[in-house]
Amino acid sequence: MAPTIVITGCTEGSIGYYLAKEFSSRGYDVFATARRPDSTGDLQDCAGVTVLPLDITSKDSIQKLYEDVSSKTNGKLDILYNNAGKMKRIMAIDSTREQAEDTFNTNLFGVIELNTTFADLVIAAKGRFVFTGSCGAIAPVPTLSIYNASKAALHAYINTLRIEMSPFGVEVVNVITGGVKSHIWNAERISKEDSPYTSIQEKLDEANASSAKSSTDPAVYARKVVSAIVRRNPPADIWAGAGASVFWFIDRLNLRWMYRFVFAKMYGLDSLCTSQDKSR
Repeated sequence: MAPTIVITGCTEGSIGYYLAKEFSSRGYDVFATARRPDSTGDLQDCAGVTVLPLDITSKDSIQKLYEDVSSKTNGKLDILYNNAGKMKRIMAIDSTREQAEDTFNTNLFGVIELNTTFADLVIAAKGRFVFTGSCGAIAPVPTLSIYNASKAALHAYINTLRIEMSPFGVEVVNVITGGVKSHIWNAERISKEDSPYTSIQEKLDEANASSAKSSTDPAVYARKVVSAIVRRNPPADIWAGAGASVFWFIDRLNLRWMYRFVFAKMYGLDSLCTSQDKSR
């Protein structure tokens, strides 16, 4: 019997979309999910791929997915790949509680609900929980405070889950992800009309565009990540995507003080500071 995997967040062009194709090419029976199944493009035509609906923020939707998958896999699941996520670019003091709750519902609370529901299937298979983590959980990238916070919380959950799953022979893998080309880089206004950051809006847009341009091709990312995940003994952390190796280096050598200077220049915050000083 082919190994089985559930992958969340498989909208066409996304990381999940390319992960589904890569796992399928390696002989996995893939259950690819999306809020709207018709948004997954040609995944529905790929051999070995079954597209199923999932609203990660809905307990009922998660339970329905569990029942569908369990009936098709004889009560076992080799890999549960938590990939669905949401990113909102906004300055920290421009953000609202509603925006934070919306992001956390997808990036953390829905993930917790999904893993709790599917745990018995993964344990029965002595399988793997895999997560799309983020370098943003480690690096304080401006305009992404809410997203960064949600991913930092997710990393804490992952690290604890890894210890708690060890008695059952279940592996827990965190794919700490840098820049990857996808729809999340679509242009949007980062600061509010009355924001104290409006004078550097152009610089914020430039930084966003630069990050998008230098991002890794998602198919290349998927090949690297899947190759690591399917190893007999996969690494606990997989660093992948543009900039990931740099963030790894900074984190390992405790050079986090560098972020303030690098990001201030990249996002125009240094010029804003200068203009504020002159106005006093």
